[in-house]
Amino acid sequence: MKNVKLISIFVMLNIIVYAQTEIYGLVNTGNKCEPLANCNILLKDTEIGTVTDDDGYFSLLTVFEGEHILQVSHIGYNIAERAINIRKGKNIYLKIKMQSAILDGDLVSVTATKTARRLYEIPGRLEVITNKYLTKLPSQKLDDILQYVSGLNVHRTSGIFEIRPVVSLRGVSGDEAGRTLILVDGVPINKSDTGVANWNRIDVNNIDRVEIFKGAGSSLYGNNAMGGTINIITKRPTQNFTGNLNLSRGTYNTNSMNVSASSYIFDKISLNLAGFYRNSDGYFDLPDSLQDEYSVPLFLDEKGISANMGYSFDENTVLDIKYDYYDDKRGEGVKINQSDGKHRQFDTNFIQATFSKKHNVSKYEINGYLQKENYLRVDEGFKKGVYNHFDVSSERIDKGLLFNYSLDLTNSNSLTFGAEIKSGSVNGGDYYTTAPDTIINKGMLRNFASYLQYEFGLMNDQLKIISSVRLDDVKFHDGFFGANVENNPFYNYNGDIAENNWKSLSPRIALRYYLENNISLYSSFSRGFRAATLDDLCRTGWMRLGPKLANPELGPETIDSYEIGLDYSPHHLLRISPTIYYSKGKDFLYYVDTGELLWGRRPIYTRENITEVEIKGAECDVVFKPNNVFSILCNYTYNNSVITSFTENPELEGKYLVFSPEHQFKSVLQFTSDLFSVNFGALYKDKQFTNDNNSERIDGYITYNCQLSKELFNSFKISVEMQNITDERITEHPERLSPGRMTNVNLSYKW
Repeated sequence: MKNVKLISIFVMLNIIVYAQTEIYGLVNTGNKCEPLANCNILLKDTEIGTVTDDDGYFSLLTVFEGEHILQVSHIGYNIAERAINIRKGKNIYLKIKMQSAILDGDLVSVTATKTARRLYEIPGRLEVITNKYLTKLPSQKLDDILQYVSGLNVHRTSGIFEIRPVVSLRGVSGDEAGRTLILVDGVPINKSDTGVANWNRIDVNNIDRVEIFKGAGSSLYGNNAMGGTINIITKRPTQNFTGNLNLSRGTYNTNSMNVSASSYIFDKISLNLAGFYRNSDGYFDLPDSLQDEYSVPLFLDEKGISANMGYSFDENTVLDIKYDYYDDKRGEGVKINQSDGKHRQFDTNFIQATFSKKHNVSKYEINGYLQKENYLRVDEGFKKGVYNHFDVSSERIDKGLLFNYSLDLTNSNSLTFGAEIKSGSVNGGDYYTTAPDTIINKGMLRNFASYLQYEFGLMNDQLKIISSVRLDDVKFHDGFFGANVENNPFYNYNGDIAENNWKSLSPRIALRYYLENNISLYSSFSRGFRAATLDDLCRTGWMRLGPKLANPELGPETIDSYEIGLDYSPHHLLRISPTIYYSKGKDFLYYVDTGELLWGRRPIYTRENITEVEIKGAECDVVFKPNNVFSILCNYTYNNSVITSFTENPELEGKYLVFSPEHQFKSVLQFTSDLFSVNFGALYKDKQFTNDNNSERIDGYITYNCQLSKELFNSFKISVEMQNITDERITEHPERLSPGRMTNVNLSYKW
């Protein structure tokens, strides 16, 4: 009897197994065909379901026969349904592509969390500009393209001839470039001496994508990330040998050339080489009424090379070594005795080494970098009829070692922590030839930091939460000022400069909640800071306002930022993304009168942490892509940046920050067909105040830019681009005019 029961059970199990049908398959993203984990798989009208694994695979068994609907869902993607006919014993294989419910939602970013995350997962406002988009817009510099991003303001009066362009986010910077952090492949290029990142040395043709994270980002990145973080990610070699040559001719006898080539060697070694050159006769940036016999056109002569070599020990272990060199000379519109007149030169060497190692659920990365800039300013002019000539020469060095480790605890939870040591130094001087004076200034800034970030999901990942905190320990040391001539007005300030040490704690908490697959809300609080520059800490000398004293006791500027945002796709062709933000800045740096007089009549100034600032703003982005031929991108930004407290100068309370327009509107229309492509951009910028008391301003303006391009024989491309079509001689600097309309004809060949 016992054997009969066992046989019966065995027969019944075989009948059940035979009656079952296996439905299995793969789910991936529609654009890049990447596996999509944690998708919910459901056989509708039943309770049979499963989820996809880390590789996007799924499998479920059913005994139901007949016509059924298999439903696949994932937050951030449109629900996919497949009609299937289930027959007993006949297995079914499906390959399902999921389309993002929010346009570009499956783009991957590494900037916002220091881990690879799709855009729809990030609780914050992040923009990713891909190489495909970069090549479609009329541009000669990267910030020509970035200016179309909502909340971003570009201050580049002289176009390609500008010496110090300023790129700022959400009204924080004003004319202070150091309040926005600029990264190249994850390492900072802001100089400790000035806080400025040299945008001119960035080669647009060597960029894979640009990631722009808005809002204070100091909880991960520390110094300079007050208004936001811009990460420029360069191209990586492809398996096949590829290359590109681009030649350009334009207005003011502007000539440029870009060339690049990349390939893999012996399967393990990758190599990418790129270089560019541009020169131009330039233009007169002064109105005719202000020119004299010594006025000459601005000019530029720049060149750069880049080499990137990677070695793959195995598929999970990679070492990358990168070297950049940039040499730049820019005229300032005055020529008296010097061969190139009044001009500046930037000679920059940049080295970066990155070692990364992946495991099943973890990854760590070590970054080391060195940036050395030799800066030269040749200045000549007449003062009270007497000719003066001096050179400013500075060696600026920034270096660091960065460590980042991330661990996936579960499918929804991950932990990231890291440590950094960075230092910056300046060794500079003013060297006169028409006087015996030599003035020396030196100083160093050291920064130790550590950070921790925890990401987790709740309610089946319907709610995503990120919390992070970073501690920075900053020290100014080895400061020195020296004037060699006893009758020099600053001789009494000679000697070593006092050290200073301070700490900054930068927290962030952010969450994103998905109401539906195509609707999500996010909210965040974050704190950012900016350390004082070495120029303020150790340089005594002359500035625009007059004589200035170094102040080694300066502490950091800080800002607390709050924001809420919405992403809504009423249709998979349309995305609407409004954002509201509020920021409170404390200890902002401003020049104040020390009460001392130079020569008994000239007020002497110094920098102090004395100002509070309030920033209120809103952004709204709309993207409409009805097909692969036509697309419209437009956005509006409202920004109100006001000084709320200035104890040393109360009459400035209630005044707007300089170069912070209240309203901006931007739009891009793109048409792409087999015959040709047309891209048209329009930018409106509201009035901007150019001085602290708001007594001087530049009026609002609108510019139009266009590019017409056509591909020939699959390898050649010819394009004509025009910036500032209406030839408006805009000014974003008192008494300085923009170059007006700039037209370029480009011919490129790729292989």
